Amino acid sequence: MTSEHCTKWEPVSGIEAPCPDISFTYEPGGEVDVTLYFSRLAGRPPQNLVLRLSGAIAAHWESESFGMIALPSPLPSCPHPSWSRWTFPLLRVEDSAWLAAYEGRNPIVAKGRVHFALVSMNDLVHVLALPDAAASWVDAKA
Repeated sequence: MTSEHCTKWEPVSGIEAPCPDISFTYEPGGEVDVTLYFSRLAGRPPQNLVLRLSGAIAAHWESESFGMIALPSPLPSCPHPSWSRWTFPLLRVEDSAWLAAYEGRNPIVAKGRVHFALVSMNDLVHVLALPDAAASWVDAKA
């Protein structure tokens, strides 16, 4: 029996609703830059969340409707009552089976990494990276 479970990851305050879309880029040296496009949700402020994850050893994108890397249930939900049936968009997967597979193959490289799962209405992005991340709200470009 596994103890794998998801917890809300809140590197910034103000996340109350789901996120429509995500984009990301990988830079040599293990930097993953992620943009969560909250501005694309009707009625939300024109701001997006930008994350910089460092020490990444793996990143995986997939369509939200598929899910090759399983997320354990139940998933944390958004706090705003209008969106409480939607999954909170930033998660940490504790006792992650995906991370455990990396630790089994290369424990030195995987040491200190965590499994981040970024969930939007259209995308899932999984990243194994160091726990400290830079996060900031930025104004959406018109």
